[in-house]
Amino acid sequence: MILIKLEEIGVDDIHDLLRNEIRESKSIEYKRDLPTEAESSRIPFLAEVSALGNTIGGDLVIGIEDDKGVPKSIGGVQIADIDQEILRLENVIRNGLEPRLVGIGIREVKISSDKYVVIIRVPRSWQAPHRVIFKDHSKFYGRNSAGKYPLDVSELRTAFNLSSQITDRIKSFISERTYSLESGEFQTINIAKGGTLILHCVPLSSFSSNANIDVRELMKHRVHLAPPGVTGWNHKVNLEGIINYSTLRNEPSRSYTQIYRNGIIESAVIISINAEERKLLPSLWCGKILIEAVENALRFYNYVEIDPPVFVFLTLVNFKGHSLGVGSSYFESGEVLDRNHVSIPEITITSYSENVGDQLKSIFDILWNSFGYEKSDYYDDNGHWVGKA
Repeated sequence: MILIKLEEIGVDDIHDLLRNEIRESKSIEYKRDLPTEAESSRIPFLAEVSALGNTIGGDLVIGIEDDKGVPKSIGGVQIADIDQEILRLENVIRNGLEPRLVGIGIREVKISSDKYVVIIRVPRSWQAPHRVIFKDHSKFYGRNSAGKYPLDVSELRTAFNLSSQITDRIKSFISERTYSLESGEFQTINIAKGGTLILHCVPLSSFSSNANIDVRELMKHRVHLAPPGVTGWNHKVNLEGIINYSTLRNEPSRSYTQIYRNGIIESAVIISINAEERKLLPSLWCGKILIEAVENALRFYNYVEIDPPVFVFLTLVNFKGHSLGVGSSYFESGEVLDRNHVSIPEITITSYSENVGDQLKSIFDILWNSFGYEKSDYYDDNGHWVGKA
């Protein structure tokens, strides 16, 4: 892998590969040509990409000719429309691998008027193994210092077991944290009682690597992670990392955001409206603060260079007997919630550039289902968040 941020790689860095005779290795592969639409070209390309993702990640550098793994010349590749070509490569990778390999970055480096070197940076995937599925080809690949190779049965078993263990650990963490809040065992700050929305943003890397963000780094970015629904708050360092929490005349906190050292962000807000002897969960306000909280989390991950995917979980505790308040005044309401605990199936965010409200649609639809509605009213017919009925 070229040890420079992808967006900062320039012409000099490409020439350094030749000057320093940087050989192909477990994390870097050279190719002279871009993949074509032909099966004989596309399958090897997908195999290289999947092999990097299934192993330790790395760079596929296109436009460099090598001799036995040593770069010899920078011929570049002729591309008329670089944006269209990048889009084509993204689609080839998206449609040719299963499961989808997320977090891939592509950068072009112009070396002449119409020639480029294209770098495809593939992160180590913790959803491995990924399989090439183009046409009738169906194989898994790994990588060593000599290049790609098909994974054998033993290696496949290990890869599948690792992926399953990570998923189990994430769900166990969510369950333990929810129980801690529900039972009142949370000791870092004094939390108010009542119906509580709990949002977890969990980068896959938090459980698949030794992720550990220094508290001083967390301190620099904590201002971007406000407790949901408040404009003023305090903070404190704790064993887990840093917690931002609302304060009001020495009353128990009604909102907080806990930033864990491994990148997990946990936000909770105690929210309930009593109207005409009914307990209501205000739907639109709830939607807006949850979208903002996820947007803040993704912005934080960009700052500290945590790559997707990120799993988003929403849990409701202590809302039994509440209705979902809808309409401009929230006085319209559907069914009364018949249980204390609702765990909504998680979604996976694979890109930080896509609209967060749109990505949360399935979470909000299921939230509304819990209160007797067919779907959330705050989306248009195309599934876009509009924030109004």
